[in-house]
Amino acid sequence: MRARSRVGAKSVEELSAWQLANELRDQIHALTAERRSIDDWSFRNQLRAAVSSVTCNIAEGFGRYRHREFAQFLNIARGSLFEVADHLREGVCRSYWTSEAIAEPLVLCRRTTGAVTRLIIYLKTHPDR
Repeated sequence: MRARSRVGAKSVEELSAWQLANELRDQIHALTAERRSIDDWSFRNQLRAAVSSVTCNIAEGFGRYRHREFAQFLNIARGSLFEVADHLREGVCRSYWTSEAIAEPLVLCRRTTGAVTRLIIYLKTHPDR
């Protein structure tokens, strides 16, 4: 059994930031499976890559030993969340989906950003022991 990490989780899946990011990834994959966005492969792939980057960077950071390193990966994940939100709004401008269709993913994106930001703050204010 793996020892509990410094953030109190045994696995990355226990982190609320990762859980929210994973839920967002599922929502984005469902949204981009719709016919209109599939026709624009480049746009769809950029959005999917951005949302996948969030969970991947949280996971990679979690695998690092030091808080500072973990926080660096969380900063990358946070930037990817802003990219996801921008792509969602751009998809409305391109008429790939409606404002109503992206309302829930945008709320989840903000919630995930908040969770990631709180974790960054925690890591920066609680030095390694």
